[in-house]
Amino acid sequence: MNIFRNLYKTGISHLIPGIIVMAIVAIAVLSANGQLENAGGSEVVVAETDPVSIDKNKKDVGNEDNPPVKVGDIDLANCADGKYTGRGQGYAGYLEVEVTVKDHKMTKIRLIKNQADDAPYLAKAKAVIPRVVKAQSLDVDSISGATYSTNGILAAIEDALLKSMGRGSSYKESKKKKKTPVAFDDGEYNDGTFIGSAGAYRGNIDVAVTIKFGKITTIVITKTQDDQEYLADAKAVIPAMIRKQSPNVDTVSGATYSSKGIINATKKALNKARKDPSKKEDPAPEEKPVAPQIPDPGNNDGITPLDIEYLDGTYYGTGLGYNTSFRLKVEVAVYQTKILRIELIEHQDDLDYILPAAKILFPKIIKRQGINGIDTVSEATYSSWGILDAVDDALKDAVKP
Repeated sequence: MNIFRNLYKTGISHLIPGIIVMAIVAIAVLSANGQLENAGGSEVVVAETDPVSIDKNKKDVGNEDNPPVKVGDIDLANCADGKYTGRGQGYAGYLEVEVTVKDHKMTKIRLIKNQADDAPYLAKAKAVIPRVVKAQSLDVDSISGATYSTNGILAAIEDALLKSMGRGSSYKESKKKKKTPVAFDDGEYNDGTFIGSAGAYRGNIDVAVTIKFGKITTIVITKTQDDQEYLADAKAVIPAMIRKQSPNVDTVSGATYSSKGIINATKKALNKARKDPSKKEDPAPEEKPVAPQIPDPGNNDGITPLDIEYLDGTYYGTGLGYNTSFRLKVEVAVYQTKILRIELIEHQDDLDYILPAAKILFPKIIKRQGINGIDTVSEATYSSWGILDAVDDALKDAVKP
């Protein structure tokens, strides 16, 4: 209203009707060519420019600020935006990835499927993915110790990028036939305890197999360097073999190498225990294996072994450590009536306390062949109590009647 009042004062009030008409026409034109949007209660006019004609035959080769990047023999300038899946041959089967392409660059790569590669190697191989994204190239260093899985991931990424260029998949399923494991020839066994050794994930794994009345009664791991994370799962084959009275059992998924090592070591032990059908009248003498050396923490601690004999086998026990809301768990292996190995397999105590306590207490308990007279570890008292209680709990089932 002040505008019109000022116009009257300037003496050009006769122009007002024309100005109003022009304003109405301008709003109508803008409304026709654009659109009106309500933003927070106020009307904002969004004008659209004429669409730019696109030459579909012209390649987007980037510009000086964002040049195209070549991935191996693949020019990312030719890769359309989107998400693409690709497959590559890993160690034991195919690996599948999803590659996201935006503005001619790989912005995200996900491993979405693993057919058969072992978890330990694949976990290492996945480290190649951020390298590829950072370098925008497949020309990156392979991951030491996981070459086949690494190459499978790289091949899968390349396959996905070829699809983004409108080409077909480059993946061809391996024609190699998987080896069918030869079944172990079960037979009759001599009574006794027999040692077997076979390759596992981090070296050889040794087992002691005890036969009583011709039956497999216990299988104890006497030596291993495999990671506890995988070994804990792999041990599932032990009760399976005892239940089936045969090492012809399946390996454990996710712990293939460790479980295969246990199975193969058991086979070798059983081969030593096998009765020879051709020599029934003159059977071969029972093999007396050399017992594994029990760890000795030193002779300056004044520990005298207890005169106790245990039943061979693997035993589990729990105890309350520092975290009283969770019972820590130990595994105790007995071989030839003696405690051979102790492992901490579950806990929620602070690592700064539980690990030193276990490192000091386990060899002392093995040397003492029990917990009697073993003191707690200074500055790790509660965790020590939990370990001692758990070992004592396990040994209750191992004491000979």
